[in-house]
Amino acid sequence: MCVAVLLAACGGTETTQSPPAETGNAPAEVPAPKSPVLLASGPVKRYGILVLPANAIPHYEGVYRAGDFTITVRYTEESVVIPPDWVDRRCGTLPLRFTSGYGVFHYVYAAEEGWSAFFEIPENYGEDCPFIQRFVQRLRYFKSVSEATGTVPFPAVVETS
Repeated sequence: MCVAVLLAACGGTETTQSPPAETGNAPAEVPAPKSPVLLASGPVKRYGILVLPANAIPHYEGVYRAGDFTITVRYTEESVVIPPDWVDRRCGTLPLRFTSGYGVFHYVYAAEEGWSAFFEIPENYGEDCPFIQRFVQRLRYFKSVSEATGTVPFPAVVETS
C-alpha cells in the first residue's frame, strides 16, 4: 500500500506481476522496480562546461543519484558550439550530440528555444535515453509553470520507467 501511495505521489504507476504458476519449485524472483533518480544537489550556478574546449560558459549544474550511479546535468541558455568530433544520436525524438571517454558518456541536447542541457552519465548506467527523455520533458514543464527568475527548476525526481 505504501508503495502505491508513494508511486502515485511521485507521478509513477504501479504495475503488478502475476505470481508464477505452481510447479513444485520455489517461486522465481521478481525483479525489483527501478528506483527513481533523485536530485542530490543543485542546481548551482557555475562557470565553464568542462567537457568543452576552454570556456567560461555560465550554467546551472545539478547532480542526480540513481542507486550507485551519479549523473551530472548542466543547463545553459548561452550559445554553445559543440566540437565537430561529437556524434549525432537520438533518444526517441530528441536529437543529441554524443561523445565518450574515461568511463563516461557525454550527451548534449540543444533545444529549439535556445537553451542546452549537457548530461554526464556513467557508461554502465544503462538508462541513458529514458533519463534524458524524462529529464527534458520534466524540465520543459517546470520552466513553463515556474515564476522564479535567476534559477532553473530542475526536477527533483526523474522516473525512468
